[in-house]
Amino acid sequence: MKKNGVEVIQFAKVMMVGYPHCSCINNFKGFIKTKFDLKVIVGTHPIPEKYLIKHTELKPGTHRNGRN
Repeated sequence: MKKNGVEVIQFAKVMMVGYPHCSCINNFKGFIKTKFDLKVIVGTHPIPEKYLIKHTELKPGTHRNGRN
Protein backbone atom coordinates (compact mmCIF):
# COMPACT_ATOMS: atom_id res chain seq x y z
CA MET A 1 0.00 0.00 0.00
CA LYS A 2 2.80 2.41 0.85
CA LYS A 3 4.35 1.99 -2.59
CA ASN A 4 1.04 3.23 -4.01
CA GLY A 5 1.17 6.37 -1.87
CA VAL A 6 -1.10 5.33 1.00
CA GLU A 7 -0.14 7.11 4.22
CA VAL A 8 -3.19 6.55 6.46
CA ILE A 9 -6.08 4.08 6.56
CA GLN A 10 -9.29 5.54 7.90
CA PHE A 11 -12.17 3.31 9.01
CA ALA A 12 -15.65 4.72 8.48
CA LYS A 13 -17.79 5.70 11.42
CA VAL A 14 -20.33 3.01 10.55
CA MET A 15 -17.87 0.36 11.78
CA MET A 16 -18.23 1.78 15.28
CA VAL A 17 -21.88 2.74 15.49
CA GLY A 18 -23.60 0.28 13.17
CA TYR A 19 -25.84 -2.10 15.02
CA PRO A 20 -24.26 -4.38 15.75
CA HIS A 21 -20.95 -2.55 15.64
CA CYS A 22 -17.96 -4.27 14.09
CA SER A 23 -16.37 -6.28 16.87
CA CYS A 24 -13.14 -6.73 14.88
CA ILE A 25 -12.07 -3.09 14.62
CA ASN A 26 -9.06 -3.55 16.89
CA ASN A 27 -8.03 -6.71 15.03
CA PHE A 28 -8.21 -4.91 11.66
CA LYS A 29 -6.37 -1.90 13.07
CA GLY A 30 -3.59 -4.05 14.53
CA PHE A 31 -3.24 -6.08 11.34
CA ILE A 32 -2.88 -3.00 9.15
CA LYS A 33 -0.39 -1.37 11.52
CA THR A 34 1.69 -4.54 11.71
CA LYS A 35 1.48 -5.79 8.13
CA PHE A 36 1.65 -2.46 6.29
CA ASP A 37 3.19 -0.10 8.88
CA LEU A 38 0.43 2.44 8.32
CA LYS A 39 -1.36 4.77 10.70
CA VAL A 40 -5.01 3.80 11.25
CA ILE A 41 -7.74 6.28 12.20
CA VAL A 42 -11.06 4.95 13.46
CA GLY A 43 -14.07 7.10 12.57
CA THR A 44 -14.49 9.72 9.91
CA HIS A 45 -16.40 12.38 11.83
CA PRO A 46 -18.27 12.86 15.13
CA ILE A 47 -21.31 10.69 15.85
CA PRO A 48 -24.60 12.65 15.94
CA GLU A 49 -25.91 12.71 19.51
CA LYS A 50 -29.39 11.36 18.70
CA TYR A 51 -27.81 8.44 16.82
CA LEU A 52 -25.51 7.63 19.73
CA ILE A 53 -28.38 7.81 22.24
CA LYS A 54 -30.59 5.48 20.19
CA HIS A 55 -27.85 2.89 19.72
CA THR A 56 -26.92 3.07 23.39
CA GLU A 57 -30.55 2.24 24.27
CA LEU A 58 -30.68 -0.84 22.03
CA LYS A 59 -30.23 -4.18 23.71
CA PRO A 60 -27.80 -6.74 22.27
CA GLY A 61 -29.46 -9.09 19.77
CA THR A 62 -32.37 -6.80 18.83
CA HIS A 63 -30.95 -6.38 15.33
CA ARG A 64 -31.74 -10.06 14.71
CA ASN A 65 -35.42 -10.07 15.64
CA GLY A 66 -36.51 -6.59 14.56
CA ARG A 67 -37.31 -5.20 18.02
CA ASN A 68 -36.13 -1.71 18.93
